[in-house]
Amino acid sequence: MKRIIYTLLLVVTQNFVQAQDDFRIGVFGGLNYSTHKDTNAILDNTDGSFAHSTGGFSVEYTINEKFSLKTGLGFEKKRIDYFSKTFYTYVLESGELIFEDVDVTTKNEYNYLTIPLVVKYNFGSKKSFFANLGPYVSLLTNHNRRTTYHNLVSGDTYSRPESQYNFPFNFAFSSKEYGVSFGFGKSFVIKNKNKISIELRDNLGLNNRIANMSSRGVSGDIKTNTINLITEFSFGL
Repeated sequence: MKRIIYTLLLVVTQNFVQAQDDFRIGVFGGLNYSTHKDTNAILDNTDGSFAHSTGGFSVEYTINEKFSLKTGLGFEKKRIDYFSKTFYTYVLESGELIFEDVDVTTKNEYNYLTIPLVVKYNFGSKKSFFANLGPYVSLLTNHNRRTTYHNLVSGDTYSRPESQYNFPFNFAFSSKEYGVSFGFGKSFVIKNKNKISIELRDNLGLNNRIANMSSRGVSGDIKTNTINLITEFSFGL
């Protein structure tokens, strides 16, 4: 009986060690560029922007030398800049009415938690190049706005956290986004099971970002596209 128990323990231990060898844990960070596309001029006078930061952690399960499954949790920032104009009027002591043109820029930052599930394909002589493809879902955590006013006459510039100058429905983005994530890159082995990877990844949104748009009396939709340049450090368990 003891021999059977020892044999079972040995088999379980070996399987556990082998299973650990199949997993990798990573942490990543980088930059992204986000754009929002509309179908009914909702985003007139807007532009995408570098949002400066993306980051998170990943878990990868190796199926064989060529294929693996990868998921994780990432922080992603997507931005829409809205451009408009206004003017100030005031009366001098002489009674002259003065008009001063003002350029207005409102920066909208939408912060997301993004969860991808991709199939990773490794290729090349050393399997150091890779491509991946799969779905993702993003959860909107908060929306920050800040407006900058630039007086074209005096040259003065000042900012405010809230403003009436913004694109329609900037406040009505739905809490969930889903789409397709695909990318390619290269990995470098640095020591033992440790790797550094550089990846160019595109998260292409498929659903309408404005919640209940038809009930608001507006047709069309808004969809996102975010390109990420990512550096990741990963290690095998």
